[in-house]
Amino acid sequence: MAHDRRFRFGIQLSQPLAGLSWAESARKAEDLGFSTLFLPDHFGDQLAPIPAMMAAADATTTLNVGALVFDNDYKHPVVMAKEIATIDQLSGGRVEFGLGSGWMKSDYDESGIPYDAPKVRVERFFEGVEIIKGLVPRTIVTTGLTSLAAQPLVDNDGVTPVYGAVGAITDSSDTGLTKILAGAVGAGEVLVTYDSD
Repeated sequence: MAHDRRFRFGIQLSQPLAGLSWAESARKAEDLGFSTLFLPDHFGDQLAPIPAMMAAADATTTLNVGALVFDNDYKHPVVMAKEIATIDQLSGGRVEFGLGSGWMKSDYDESGIPYDAPKVRVERFFEGVEIIKGLVPRTIVTTGLTSLAAQPLVDNDGVTPVYGAVGAITDSSDTGLTKILAGAVGAGEVLVTYDSD
């Protein structure tokens, strides 16, 4: 069955492309047709995702920005929600938000953050999702495969809210902005997308 959805491509960078500044790298990704520029969220030799996302969004006009994925243990969920919602507002709704339970032990060791058992990290992840979702009034989001209760993180006079939920992989449309919350749960990842149209 034919549909009107297009396949999108993203690029993940941890540093500027060789010979280019970060702003030039973001514009190059946009010029090449990438829909999203993602950054990893680790403590190694890379740009910090929050300021790099804002800088990339500021340097471009259509490129979405995000991280694959933010580690729930590195920032309190209220702080994360505020920062992501702010970038989403300032960028005109171009954030794709991913959140995970954490997996790279070396990040924990190098930062001094306790590396708890997977069960504890996953439970804390779900608690983080609930905190983020609980910041604003309840909204029902209907996606291609399932309906889920989700919470907009920001609603700023026509700016598309960032949504978060946990559920099944869904499809997205080329009309409207796609928002993603990804959570590493056990052996797999959970992705939910929401289209604003």
